[in-house]
Amino acid sequence: MPLDDSPLGDHRIGQGLAFGEVVAVDKAKPYMVQVSVDGMEPYGDDTDQGYWCTVMTPMAGAERGLYLFPEVGDLVIVGFLHGVADYGVVLGFRWGKSGSGVEARPPFANDGKNPVKGFVSKAGHKLEFDDTEDAEQIRITDASAKNTVIIDSKAGSLTVTIEGDIKLASKKTITLDVPDGDVAINCTNFTVTASGALKLNGDSGALAAKQALELKGQSVKITGNPVDINAGNLKVM
Repeated sequence: MPLDDSPLGDHRIGQGLAFGEVVAVDKAKPYMVQVSVDGMEPYGDDTDQGYWCTVMTPMAGAERGLYLFPEVGDLVIVGFLHGVADYGVVLGFRWGKSGSGVEARPPFANDGKNPVKGFVSKAGHKLEFDDTEDAEQIRITDASAKNTVIIDSKAGSLTVTIEGDIKLASKKTITLDVPDGDVAINCTNFTVTASGALKLNGDSGALAAKQALELKGQSVKITGNPVDINAGNLKVM
């Protein structure tokens, strides 16, 4: 079909790509943003501030896809299908200076070796992939910088630091498997509640308290060979 006969609209602005700045978002247009395009005058009743452009993203489909929607003030690169203003597409985002002179910088410093790749949200949540030689890590940090998850590739370790509570919930089994290591728990109070049986098994064992120690049950059975009870004041009731 010749371009002159196409249904794409009649406001042609030429071919090529252009820099622009997001000036508005509208919940009635969930996959579009309004873009003020450098060097181009707005047109039409609904475009007094810029051009409404579709945002391109990987895996876009019915309630799926990579959702990294632009914010007002973000700098973007746009293209127009067949050079028609009605069919603008945001092809990507960029860093640099806006028309007002405000500069948008990358969230990570580049020392020339470019070791860190990652993502930072508007609030400041971070996902970092650090490829520094012999110090490779994956880091997740929230906006407060107080809650972190660090995978250390060289040490082969996982460190989770949380300011508040940690909750693990499962309707079935939770298993901690450390065949070649130890499990250490340091806390103020330690409570274990089982609606069924409670079992502690080991090659050897010790149960000690700096103050009182109480063993209570409907029946208590102590079995051993021998059984050694050493107390300065023993009461059997």
